[in-house]
Amino acid sequence: MHRSTVLRGLLAVALVVAVAPLVSAQGTTGSISGIVNDHSGAVLPGVTVTASGPSVMGAPTAITSDQGQYRFPALPPGTYRLEYQLGGFSTVVREGVVVSLSFATAINVQMQIATLNETVTVTGASPVVDTQNTTIQTNFTQDMIKSLPNARDIWALIAVAPGTTMSSFDVGGSRAGTQTGYSAYGRSGQVRVQVDGANATEDTGGTGYFNYGAFEEVSIGTDSNDASMPTPGVQINAVVKSGGNQFRGDLYADFQHNSMQGTNVTDEIRRKGLGEGTRITKYYDPNLGIGGPIKRDKVWYFVSLRNQYSGTNIGGFPIESPGTFEFQSRLENLTEKTTYQLSPNNKLSQFMELRRKLQPSRGAGSTAYQDAVYKQESISSYGTVEWNSIVSTAFFMNTRFSSWGYNWPNYAYGSGGLQAEIQPRRTERLTGNVAGGAREDKLHRRRWQFDWTGTMFKDELLGANHTLKLGFTGEREKEHDLDNGFAGEYTAQFDSAAGQGDFFRPWRVQIGNTPRLSKNNLQHFGGFVQNQMVFSRNITVNAGLRWDYYHVYYPENTIPEGPYRDFFYAGAALPNGYSVPASFPDFRIPGNPDVLTFPSGIAPRFGVAWDIAGDGKTVLKANWGRYQSNPGPQNFVNPIQSQTATFEWNDCRNAGGAPVACAAGQFGDRQFTLNELGAFVSSAGGSFNTIDPNLKQEYSNDLSFFVERELVSDLGIRAGYVRKDGNNNWQEVQVGRPYAGYSDQRTFNDPGPDGVLDTADDGAPFVAFDYPAGPAPPASRTILSNRPEIETWDQNIDVT
Repeated sequence: MHRSTVLRGLLAVALVVAVAPLVSAQGTTGSISGIVNDHSGAVLPGVTVTASGPSVMGAPTAITSDQGQYRFPALPPGTYRLEYQLGGFSTVVREGVVVSLSFATAINVQMQIATLNETVTVTGASPVVDTQNTTIQTNFTQDMIKSLPNARDIWALIAVAPGTTMSSFDVGGSRAGTQTGYSAYGRSGQVRVQVDGANATEDTGGTGYFNYGAFEEVSIGTDSNDASMPTPGVQINAVVKSGGNQFRGDLYADFQHNSMQGTNVTDEIRRKGLGEGTRITKYYDPNLGIGGPIKRDKVWYFVSLRNQYSGTNIGGFPIESPGTFEFQSRLENLTEKTTYQLSPNNKLSQFMELRRKLQPSRGAGSTAYQDAVYKQESISSYGTVEWNSIVSTAFFMNTRFSSWGYNWPNYAYGSGGLQAEIQPRRTERLTGNVAGGAREDKLHRRRWQFDWTGTMFKDELLGANHTLKLGFTGEREKEHDLDNGFAGEYTAQFDSAAGQGDFFRPWRVQIGNTPRLSKNNLQHFGGFVQNQMVFSRNITVNAGLRWDYYHVYYPENTIPEGPYRDFFYAGAALPNGYSVPASFPDFRIPGNPDVLTFPSGIAPRFGVAWDIAGDGKTVLKANWGRYQSNPGPQNFVNPIQSQTATFEWNDCRNAGGAPVACAAGQFGDRQFTLNELGAFVSSAGGSFNTIDPNLKQEYSNDLSFFVERELVSDLGIRAGYVRKDGNNNWQEVQVGRPYAGYSDQRTFNDPGPDGVLDTADDGAPFVAFDYPAGPAPPASRTILSNRPEIETWDQNIDVT
């Protein structure tokens, strides 16, 4: 199977994107480097370079080397003033130098022999094109984040990042509280989202609801990420504000109401059955941030609060009293960060965010009764403790401990309110309407993370200046899913005819193996080496190699007690005599220490940047890299999976009072009891899945060519070609019920939209295939394996 994205041209028209630096690599800082010459062009060693600005504590200094080169390898994003001093030369001051996240800012300076005690001040635009790094990435500074005329969430930034495609768009907060899918150059999933270095990715594709007003800068890498990043998807890196030497506060607030929205839907359009779609009933989003010094140039703090509310209309809910219902979403964030300058070369920082998501009526819609919805109230927490140390002029390192996770419970409603007098779940076959308490469950995730990165500089080695970066990552993640099921652990299914009303004619009953507690764990270790080799002012080579180890397992577990536990696991027969073979009669699930292990995911990366004219204005970049996929905490083969069994519902009684199937026009009390189970119909789910023992890790190869050009001050253009190939693609293959077994050909009459046969809207008869009648068909069982016949590749042309 082939999948190709049509060659496409993407033109970013938003000014804030057009002026965004064309940057690369991931991190929490940026850098400034350059060469100092005299008036004749000779290099000047021993020049003292001092950097100062509101984003940095104190005034870091650097001394130019024998090659006249200086470096500030780890500066927080912000605007800086550089001062160059050397005896016998006029002091040079360069103002307005912008440092962006992971951007290598090159500032070369020429100093003149002093004739007087004078200072030469130069104010110039900062570079737009990164002439050394080759990652394709876009940065959004604090000012850009504030001025973008769109929704205030991370997906709003992703939507305007070149190379990305969104599955849907937020209009004025219409999707608040709902994650939005996205892809970059044709590929979705396998993303990595970092906030102050903490991996805040949900599984392998979730992004999260962050405190938008707390961001100092956000970078979005869409292609050719260097060896510091493990996975092939979009790489998002956000840095939280740190405070400063002056107390500052920032308040953002907005408000919307239904009366502020226009509409072009006329009565004629409504008569044709078309409506206005989802409309915002009420929206507000106050976002406060304050920060400043506890001690100047020593200890800074920052605190931010956000309370975002969005109400959207849902027509026809609830069924028993339909109207225009306001679906409520509330997102609350508390963010804090403390930065402590231990010494001129050592900094300690701590960051934490608490987040609450509340949606009291999830599942509301035109097919739901009042008690069919459920309440979500999830709490997320994550944070980091980081130590940055400049060990010498040739070496600095970062050490970070992080944690991320959430508790996500869903609560059912009953006739007495939330979790009070919960009624059995009921579904209607014809209309799809649903009533009764929703499924209650609690999902808990937690990830612990350790990172160490060291960067060493070595000049004039083998004809190049080297920036050698080494790094290690260790992560452990657990996922616990407690599924408490529906009230009574069953769903009553009805098949009422048109005009009879809902839940009139009992049809079938589906029982489940709840409550159940599923536990899955993931260990990840990764290491990388990345060498940036600057051979001249024109040529830079970026070569990297990454190794990743993934280990998926689940621990020993006990099956919780439930009304159908003996049936599903111990081989006990139901009152109708139906049983299944025992799988875990002692109700203990042995752990599986090796669900998946990928011990040697090797991923080379290579990139070249050519500054064509040597003036930092036009750069040609070429990249090739391999990216290993993260399997995530797989639940595929864990025996504690959802299982259901469906039976006919014998709701009537014979003369002796025994349950029997109802005759035409006959009905019972419509209240299910266990002795009313009839003939077996079907089963679903269960622990029948396996993994091919020779399963190989999925990976992607990435090839790209880009040219970047600075047109005028603060405005650049980028054009390029990207190809992404997917390899070792996974596919679940049905082996328990092979297609050849569906040999029973049956013809069915189509009752049409009204669901009633022999009426004017009936459709033509249609043919379907099933397993032959008689004994129950074999259990559904799939195997996860690599499918070489599945080839995936995407080609893209990007103009930004």
